[in-house]
Amino acid sequence: MLILEPLIAFLTAQNAAEATPAWPKGPKASLYRTRSDVPVNEYIMNLRLLEASPGLAGQSSAQLAQRLRRMQYSSSTEAQRPGASENADEIIHNTTYTTFSGAAPLTTEHVSQQVLDFFWSCDCILTARGHQIDISHLWMIVDLMLAGRSVEAVLGEAFPLDVDDLRPLLSWAGDLANVVNAYTKEVTDLPRAQRLPAARIQAMNTAIALASKSDLLADIDAVVLGHEARALGATLKLSTMVEDYYSTDALPQNTARDLRKACSARRFHYFIAHATPTLPADNVDQSAGALLNVSLKRSETVSFLKTFLTDVADDLQPHYFLHEASDLVDTAGRALYDKLCERFADFLVIGLATGDAPWPPTNWN
Repeated sequence: MLILEPLIAFLTAQNAAEATPAWPKGPKASLYRTRSDVPVNEYIMNLRLLEASPGLAGQSSAQLAQRLRRMQYSSSTEAQRPGASENADEIIHNTTYTTFSGAAPLTTEHVSQQVLDFFWSCDCILTARGHQIDISHLWMIVDLMLAGRSVEAVLGEAFPLDVDDLRPLLSWAGDLANVVNAYTKEVTDLPRAQRLPAARIQAMNTAIALASKSDLLADIDAVVLGHEARALGATLKLSTMVEDYYSTDALPQNTARDLRKACSARRFHYFIAHATPTLPADNVDQSAGALLNVSLKRSETVSFLKTFLTDVADDLQPHYFLHEASDLVDTAGRALYDKLCERFADFLVIGLATGDAPWPPTNWN
């Protein structure tokens, strides 16, 4: 009986869904993105464990950032996120180093099973202010900023890209453009007689889920932290950067402003200061230690978004050569598309004033 007990335990573990690895020596497959309320301090603690792991000795912060991105977007996660995952590996890597070449992002040879499962299971971190931040969006841009576009991506893109900078396409503008594409598809799939105002609003309310608040806040933070990571250069330590950014999350706006540094309490100000392409705004000063008090030019921003988001939507449109996004918007109903641009501008305006803003929109009138 004593001999059989370990065998029974082994077979039971192998038959359990949670024991199935996502890849050899990988995380437990069933844990993928199962935690949406990870306290930011717990996340920072695991970043420190990652950085201190003997199995990753000698790895730079840029390489570790790429491993973290690849835990969510890579050839290893193609089954979970078809298309976007493999494209991320093709577009983002550095020609002087690589953490993949077809290999898994992290295994138990690099870190403990506990740390590996933690990063695999983390969907959103939870800040002191109560914001959920989709962590996968954050590392996408940090990795892009540190590694840059690969030579292969420049010579032959995985898909056509008309924009000059990948940061908006792989973050905030890409999320909003996905909303545009989903909205236009749902409306244009309806018989013309059924494309009534209520149906259009229902389509927009369904599509807006592709740009959740946790996504957009992560996109905003990613732009800021990507800029910070590149500015820190050789002194960059991921855990320190993340802690420094989120540690003052709950501060009032005036107190956070006086810190004169990038922090999540003032994320909207620093996002507009570093966003590409430049958003129309006043009082933007990118010099170190500047007392940022950004004010968005709302009407100019709305006009800019109406044009820019259709360009990005074209890049993300699977059949871009058959249908221009602007044509689809006209067919589905441009009035509601214009409202989307207005609502996002309002999201930024309110965020600048208060440090928070309601999203998704509930009023399309």
